[in-house]
Amino acid sequence: MFGQEKRQNRIVKTIAVKAIDRGLGATHISLCLANALALTGGRVAMIEWNSHRELEEIEKIFSGFGYEDKDKQVFRIRRVDYYKSYQEKGMASLKKENYDFVIADIGSQANSYFAEADYPLLIVSGSEWKAARALDEIKKLEEVVGSRLKVIVNFGVPEELAFFRKKYQEIGR
Repeated sequence: MFGQEKRQNRIVKTIAVKAIDRGLGATHISLCLANALALTGGRVAMIEWNSHRELEEIEKIFSGFGYEDKDKQVFRIRRVDYYKSYQEKGMASLKKENYDFVIADIGSQANSYFAEADYPLLIVSGSEWKAARALDEIKKLEEVVGSRLKVIVNFGVPEELAFFRKKYQEIGR
């Protein structure tokens, strides 16, 4: 299970970040969350659960700047452990590592663990011309995830955000 799990008096809180389209910032938001949570003193793992291989690029950039190579698939920068190109079969072993937070960067790919996360975050575009698709996706995910679903509207000017809010309210949300 990808939800909360108690380990040595700790509850692992899981956050899944999914974008409706590639390029909306799922990795960027995942990185920001991981680092912000690490600053609170928590033990944090970020897993790249998509095929984009962006953590490999980050690893290259940070080599030598507070970087620690744990093994071929995991590296640490400051207080965050980064798991590159993560595979589903390793979730049980990851939970044994005694993390406080596990952040899954799902990207724009389908992943059943999105619905099981304690905090599923969906990133949509604020562009007016993408609103219909975003609203359909939100409605579909709300049926599965319920009120735990949080939506981040990215890349929208105030007028587009107002349009998006109005359309969202019109469909009864």
